[in-house]
Amino acid sequence: MNSDDFREFINEKVWQYLPPSKVRIGNEVHMRCPICGDSKKNSRKKRGYWYTATSSYHCFNCGVSMTGLKFLQAISGSDYEDIIQEYRRMKAKAGGTLSSQMNFSIDHPQNQLSAISYLNSLQPAIKPEWRNPLTETASEYLENRKVLEAPYLKGKLYSVFDKEKREYILIPWKINGVDAYYQVNDFEHHDSLGRKYIFPSKKEKLIYGLDNIDLTFPYIICFEGVYDSLFIPNAVAIGGKSLTKFQREIITKRYPNHEIVLSYDNDEPGLQAMMKQIKTHPEEYKYFKWFDSDTTEKDVNEYVLKKNNVDAFNNKDLVKKMIVGPVAMKMFLLQKGIWK
Repeated sequence: MNSDDFREFINEKVWQYLPPSKVRIGNEVHMRCPICGDSKKNSRKKRGYWYTATSSYHCFNCGVSMTGLKFLQAISGSDYEDIIQEYRRMKAKAGGTLSSQMNFSIDHPQNQLSAISYLNSLQPAIKPEWRNPLTETASEYLENRKVLEAPYLKGKLYSVFDKEKREYILIPWKINGVDAYYQVNDFEHHDSLGRKYIFPSKKEKLIYGLDNIDLTFPYIICFEGVYDSLFIPNAVAIGGKSLTKFQREIITKRYPNHEIVLSYDNDEPGLQAMMKQIKTHPEEYKYFKWFDSDTTEKDVNEYVLKKNNVDAFNNKDLVKKMIVGPVAMKMFLLQKGIWK
């Protein structure tokens, strides 16, 4: 990796997750520490320092020091591989250098109309020859996960094949009626990197299920994966553990009267990501607490399979009761021994 390009990329991504009260002074950005929370007595203290020249972080309250990559993982909830893959996609899009792609400045956040303009100019991302009927093997895999019975599966799934004729499941992401994005499910484990779900390498992640929102239900629940989202009313998939700034803008511009709710897996990575999200954005989101302290299933799909009931969450009043604020989620994580 080109160190200058990567530092520029990390600076750009970190900026998107810093608290609104941050202050930039030259090559330093001062903030309340998103790791320890800084002073509880004085909300104006900013003892967390982000150094843009070196892409590194230090807090003069808790003493933590991190490389830019580690700090980005901590405040965004993103996995190492997700960050590296995004860097590679952006580098490829910029023709081998990010200098024309990045512009780290205090005015970088997208224009208020950018999401709407983008949505109005969407183009199909799926070639017609990719849309093959599901094979018996793919159908059996999906039926075993009850995906084809899911109450909120609105679009078709397809079998798609690579140059070696290896099979994948193609999942179109339709927005404004256009299949503008997609992912493939490597259900037969062909990928050399071990990825279960593979996304386009040169496209900004959009949102699965955005066209299917019930306007009478005031929440939009964001899941990492598509299959989990198919069993929950007003659920969408964002393709990662953190909602990006661009994805949030798309939701709020399209559905300004809906409240965004985040949903995480009931496993160590999922609960850790939730803790980081609450620490860095304590008042920004609510959470879908679909699990109890004794729930053993990792995700919604596993829970549905165990109960043998695709309608286990197909009740809006029940789902409303499972939506909680950050304080309630923090208490749950404390009880589970996750919060540190």
